[in-house]
Amino acid sequence: MKRAKNKPKNEPVGYLKFVRPLLVGCGVGAAVCAVILMALALAMSIKDLPQSLVEPLAVFAVALGAFCGGFCSAKIVREKGLLLGICCGAVLFCVLAFFGVGGEGFGTAGLIRLAVIPLCGGVGGILGVNTRSRRK
Repeated sequence: MKRAKNKPKNEPVGYLKFVRPLLVGCGVGAAVCAVILMALALAMSIKDLPQSLVEPLAVFAVALGAFCGGFCSAKIVREKGLLLGICCGAVLFCVLAFFGVGGEGFGTAGLIRLAVIPLCGGVGGILGVNTRSRRK
């Protein structure tokens, strides 16, 4: 495979350029989600919150994690932020669906989660690409 003359030797080629940032973004998103869920669990144990708030708060935590994950992955690559953010949100949605948060099935609430979580990741990816890094 020929390499372009203006590309450095160690830069990955093709889709491999996006795999590592996507994994980093998903890890950051999962960590942010876990921290938010722990804070919400602490708040629920201190104050008596209604049971009906559990599902929306869990979706909020995962959506915020997807936002942060999309932001970080797009910040690393500095291109294709919407795609990276949506992919990061989709991975976090799959993790959410796999572990069964919202055990009533995939009905209307599942479709809302499927729309909201990748959308938040995409917004984070767009902001990650468009924010400037501070250079002196």
